[in-house]
Amino acid sequence: MRKSFFFVLSSDFSKPSASLNRFLAISRGLCEIGDEVNWFLLATEPPPSIKQDSKYGGIRFITVGSSKVVFASNSIAMYLYRMWLHRGLGRLVREIGNEAGIKAWFDYGDRIPFLWQVTRICRLNNVVLLHEKTEFPYLGRSLRKRVNQFFYMTYFVPRCDHIFVISQSLKSFYTSHLRNHKRKIPVHVQNMLVEPDRYYDKCKSETFNIRDIVYVGTLYGTKDGVYDLIRAFAEVMDEHPDTRLVIVGDTAKRERMHEVYSELSTLSDPTRVVMTGLLQRDEVVRIINNAYCLALARPDNLQAKYGFPTKLGEYLSTGRPVVITGVGDIPLFLKDGYNAYVAKPGDLNDFVAKLSSCLSDHNEASMIGVRGKELTDTVFYYRNVATCLSNAVRDKPNYIGMHRSKKPIQANRIEQHSRREDHDILSNR
Repeated sequence: MRKSFFFVLSSDFSKPSASLNRFLAISRGLCEIGDEVNWFLLATEPPPSIKQDSKYGGIRFITVGSSKVVFASNSIAMYLYRMWLHRGLGRLVREIGNEAGIKAWFDYGDRIPFLWQVTRICRLNNVVLLHEKTEFPYLGRSLRKRVNQFFYMTYFVPRCDHIFVISQSLKSFYTSHLRNHKRKIPVHVQNMLVEPDRYYDKCKSETFNIRDIVYVGTLYGTKDGVYDLIRAFAEVMDEHPDTRLVIVGDTAKRERMHEVYSELSTLSDPTRVVMTGLLQRDEVVRIINNAYCLALARPDNLQAKYGFPTKLGEYLSTGRPVVITGVGDIPLFLKDGYNAYVAKPGDLNDFVAKLSSCLSDHNEASMIGVRGKELTDTVFYYRNVATCLSNAVRDKPNYIGMHRSKKPIQANRIEQHSRREDHDILSNR
């Protein structure tokens, strides 16, 4: 049965992010398999590069409110404005979508003021509440975070109809949390996904005057191990004088760049590290496709154990070899020496050895990159993942929020459900 999915974006659409790319890929896949996808954009608008892209032509972008309000530069005022806009989405849910099919709300946030409104909208409009989590929920220990996390786990999570997570560890965490709950809530692993045609450039160069080792992502903190990556490059740069380390990511927060600059100062030639700052998607695609290899020295920590690096899909899409640490679920998909160079978690020396092996044998590195790309056409392919999401939503009155609704269940829906139960009984005989 055809389904209508609702996504809500409350951040600036013009700023690229891993979550934004993920939801675009999911939405594209849902549209291609025949479902309806509606995006409610709270005080933001899709950039022309997305709105005019035929890949996303099936998505209905609905801007709610204005991104040009006078207090747009005030983060607190903008947050309150978007929360006020969020309150009115129930009316749009009732008006938009396939009235004869299933309506499903896909939510990925953890901010309780918004989530309280989400549960109310779904309860009053008989909408399936799908929730996705791609990181461990107990990251950040400030008082505000702890209070929010408490209400998120005790109030919101038990009211979901289906929970999607990105790793086996997260599945175990949520399954354990919901084990004694009176209502069985499915928890399903929804893999990292990628649109290969968005990140693969057929015109990329196969010759290298300078071989670039490229990293794209967060520079602040220890999430992706940028400090370890710089240390690893320091170990191989003299042996391979034709290499550079290219780091793509936000460098605007100067006060948080201190440790990065401290590591750069230890290099024999700091000019061989190129810091590009934030780039547009087309520029990032060009850089990663013309890299010699792509690197991610993710440390072995709580975030890595429960999460999964979505940038890995973009890396693999290029067909370039990937040098990565085997944290979390990564070893379930990547085999060292076959489709990637996989270093032992927390072992900088092993990461240096894998990076050196990649740089020392171009032919082997090329074959490893080709085999890595095959994963983006199979297990990480966006349409396959979207199909699993769509199939998880079933047309059952006791599943799509009817148990929460104050409205009476329509007789024809009860009759349809009864016929399905009769069919199941006969099939099992």
